[in-house]
Amino acid sequence: MTEHTPVVGSIFRQIRRKIVALLKIENVAQTLVDRICDSMSHVNDPTFASRLTALCQRASVSLLQRMEIDPPTFVRDVVATRNFYTHTGSKPRRQQSTPNSGKELFLRSQKMRALLRGVLLLHLSLPEAQFSDVLEREATRYH
Repeated sequence: MTEHTPVVGSIFRQIRRKIVALLKIENVAQTLVDRICDSMSHVNDPTFASRLTALCQRASVSLLQRMEIDPPTFVRDVVATRNFYTHTGSKPRRQQSTPNSGKELFLRSQKMRALLRGVLLLHLSLPEAQFSDVLEREATRYH
């Protein structure tokens, strides 16, 4: 999985202006220009994978280990599963990993739920030690 690093805003705006200018020079229909510009509106945003990685980084390594979350594998699997179910019907892309289904999907969703709860509690400035046992139990109870 490749990591996406957003481009500085001023550089991104300059790139967009150049693309729009090229589209006008090439006399591209305005409806297509609008679609291309709409598609570009979020291209500089952080990817789902980078956002999920950042969430994992909020928790301590020891808590993630107790929750049986290996961040690179977890992120890869969640992204592959999300993309598979979200983009169903679009032309098949080269899958880096097989999407989760059945029991694996349930277990992965339990880990995701526990991680999100933990990050929310950390955001509210609660010490990790206060809730780490509960998160571990929530993330691993069905294994």
